[in-house]
Parts: sequence; C-alpha cells; structure tokens
Amino acid sequence: MTDEKREITEEERTLARANLASRYIVDAAIGSYASVEEYGSLANSIYATGVERTPDQHGYNQLILPGLMSDEGGLNRAGFKRQAMGILGGSFNLLPAEEALDKLGLEGTLKEDYVGKEFSDLSQEDQSAIMGTFLGNGADTILKNRVVPKRIQARTDVAREKFYEPSQEE
Repeated sequence: MTDEKREITEEERTLARANLASRYIVDAAIGSYASVEEYGSLANSIYATGVERTPDQHGYNQLILPGLMSDEGGLNRAGFKRQAMGILGGSFNLLPAEEALDKLGLEGTLKEDYVGKEFSDLSQEDQSAIMGTFLGNGADTILKNRVVPKRIQARTDVAREKFYEPSQEE
C-alpha cells in the first residue's frame, strides 16, 4: 500500500463546483443536515422547502437520475438525503481548502496553516467545522427566506379569511 496522494483533476474540480452551484443539491443536503434536535418541527419544513421545486438539470442528473436507474428500490427520502450529503461532502473534498472556505462567505486573510492545502488534507475537525458552518448557515437562510415567510403568510391568510370580507379582486 502506498501513501501517495492521487492528484485531483480539473475535470473533477469542475464537477464539484457544479454540484456546489446546484441550489437543488445544496438545499437537499441542507435539508438532510437540519436535525429535529436543533430545528424542532421546522426541520421537515427546511427539507421540504429545499426539494419541493423542480431540480435544475445538474441536480436532476446527479441526485435524482441515479436513484431512478438503481435496481435497489429507486428513490426514497432516506436514500435521497444520504445521496445529497454524499455529493456535497465529496464535492468539498475535491476543492482547495481556500475555495471551500470561500463558500462560507467570510472575508479576511487566511491563516498560513490553510494556504495551499486541499480540503481533504484538513483535519476531520476542520472539515466538520467548515461543513457544519456551511450547512447550518444554509438551513438558517432557508428558514429566514422561505419557511418563515410562508408560515407568516399562512397565518395572515387564515386571519384575513376569518375577520375580513373577501376583496373585490378575489
């Protein structure tokens, strides 16, 4: 057995970047990450909001098509979540550490320890910190921008219907 590290090709990096650019793949992974322990009943809303819309072509090809082509039972929620997280984790592993850290939207000067390193060369603790920040921030953003507004609108609609006459426009 050899300790030689396999060189990551630019084609692999391009696919990883496309995976991370796919809102469908990222949102499905975020929905998989959002735990009931942390988000309570909103965890299911985060997941549903992430996968309820039509996937982009890349998301379909990478996440849905393999399940449809599988002889192991096709698509199911648990397998879909596992697949999304696998794609996301595998994609981060193909990037330089600096590029992975850029996905967090942070600014500043990177510490010397991380310059020129691959994400896959980082400690498990560092990888988990990056992934946890990326996924946790994504879950909070989905809540803020998609789930909470829907909940507010639903409650407002119920109150409007209960207490107000229908408008002429309806």
